[in-house]
Amino acid sequence: MLEVPKFIKPVGGEKAPPWFHIAVALSMVLSAAASLVGALRTSETMKELVNQNARMVRASSTPILQFNTRRQHSDTDVSFTLELNNVGTGLAQVAWFELLLDGKPVSSGDTLVQLLRAAPSEGGQAIVGGNYSRASITDTVIAAKEQTQLFQWGVSKRSAAELEQINQQIKQLKPRLETRACYCSVLDECWEIHSRASRPQAVARCEAAGHISFND
Repeated sequence: MLEVPKFIKPVGGEKAPPWFHIAVALSMVLSAAASLVGALRTSETMKELVNQNARMVRASSTPILQFNTRRQHSDTDVSFTLELNNVGTGLAQVAWFELLLDGKPVSSGDTLVQLLRAAPSEGGQAIVGGNYSRASITDTVIAAKEQTQLFQWGVSKRSAAELEQINQQIKQLKPRLETRACYCSVLDECWEIHSRASRPQAVARCEAAGHISFND
């Protein structure tokens, strides 16, 4: 509560007029109001700074996973690779990763190897041999701008006819594959991705139950 100060009598014994007291009181009220408005503006400014800082932290900590298939073909070699890339700005904590073949989950890279080797060799038999590697991605972390090789199979020192048969087998296999995965950032923000969707979908959390992870 504002208290209007008492004024002493001016020289000559005359009292200050009433309007003078009213003017002083109004000036004090206006001064207090101005201080309140300034404090509110400062509070809003600080709130906006906090929001901007939170947005900057989120922008620098958001992972974005992308699934890629890669085929390499030369005069003597051919290979097929599956990769998961983190093209975002933060760590990706992968909760589960599914590889689907014709819409059904594949639990192991062995299934893909069998399909790739089904291409007939020059003698009419299935392709034998070849280099094969695989890796599990579930419960792993992918750093920003890094990639993980999930599967690779390739053959070398084969005839041109065999290499072309395998090359055609890879071309036929690629459109039959799709992926689904769920991952979280270090801020515990989570997303699900589908290789045939245009963007990740935000989810409350990643539940591994009910998913058949590739190479587990």
